[in-house]
Amino acid sequence: MASQPMLMTDDEIHGVSPLDLTPLPPVKRTTPDELAAAVRRARAAQKSWEALGFRQRAKLLKAAARVMLERRAESIEIIRREAGKSPAQAAMTEAIGPLDYLKNWIGVVRPFLKRQKLPISALAFPGKKGWVDMVPRGVVAGGLRWRVPCS
Repeated sequence: MASQPMLMTDDEIHGVSPLDLTPLPPVKRTTPDELAAAVRRARAAQKSWEALGFRQRAKLLKAAARVMLERRAESIEIIRREAGKSPAQAAMTEAIGPLDYLKNWIGVVRPFLKRQKLPISALAFPGKKGWVDMVPRGVVAGGLRWRVPCS
């Protein structure tokens, strides 16, 4: 699919639907100050998110996924208009598929979050013990192309 025209002003991004070249609703551009403020808020929220523990975080993510699943028709229509994807492709790559990935990854990750004892030579390090604890890293940002699913 050919690249579609896009107009950027100081305040907004104006795109067109690849389906029929009709204008899409404008998107407000984020200023560097707004981005910095968002990162500060995310860092502050991360501390309380970490304090919830894995089980509670997984429960909240599953609850959010249920809401997203209930509203999947909205997501599919937005993705269809903005990216030109078919309803089936939008559903599987962005509206429903990632929710299934979330559920599966919770099960995959859970065993790796347990404290792991390190093998330490008692001869080389008498009386020493070591462990690896997995802890959240904090704020992570990703720059994604507009046509790539964020799953």
